[in-house]
Amino acid sequence: MTSLETEQEARLGIGDVAERTGLSVHALRFYEREGLMLSPGKHLLQAEQSFEYARPIVAGDKLTVRSKVAGIESRPTPSGPTDVVIIEDEGRDDAGELVYRSRQLWVVRMAPKHAQGEIHE
Repeated sequence: MTSLETEQEARLGIGDVAERTGLSVHALRFYEREGLMLSPGKHLLQAEQSFEYARPIVAGDKLTVRSKVAGIESRPTPSGPTDVVIIEDEGRDDAGELVYRSRQLWVVRMAPKHAQGEIHE
């Protein structure tokens, strides 16, 4: 990677990050407000996600989504501290009726250390 490419990467906007990660801008801003954004040297893994639907979501639906951090637990591991974060979402339609609930389990851990010159992803 050239220094120009590195400089361009450092100037990504929130929309660019959302597009590259598959997360919504709303979710990224929520994680930022809750102090869940990653610092260098950490990895974020989505361990599981479940959905419960009260009715089908159809084209044209306007949903209001509320997210909350339902729990955070820190666990010691051989590679360093690992945080487990549970996030719950609830989507409601314009009438205020529940459309869906979701629950996500995220794991935040230190990136594995590699020997200098070792090729890794």
